[in-house]
Amino acid sequence: MTDVFDIVITEQATRDYNALIDYVKHEAGVSVARTLKLRLDQTVRSLTWLPLRYQVYKPIPSIRLAPCSSWTIFYRITARVEVIRILHQSRDVTREMLGQDYIF
Repeated sequence: MTDVFDIVITEQATRDYNALIDYVKHEAGVSVARTLKLRLDQTVRSLTWLPLRYQVYKPIPSIRLAPCSSWTIFYRITARVEVIRILHQSRDVTREMLGQDYIF
């Protein structure tokens, strides 16, 4: 039987999520924002099962990347899945953007 992980979403990831939904709503409309919200929610929920299926973030091997549309969900696996950030795929992500608490 496969383990099922609890999901914790950090305050920063929550801020990212709210900001990107607001941005998409403003730039592309309510319908597009609603569709993105559903996809992001589904991708995050899917991390409860088989969270190892997504690739490792090479600069910080303790972090993984889950793609969702044009966005990337950064997370780590401990006794649970911790969603750290949700950033646009075009961003040049730095270690500092992911926070020192997640670098080990």
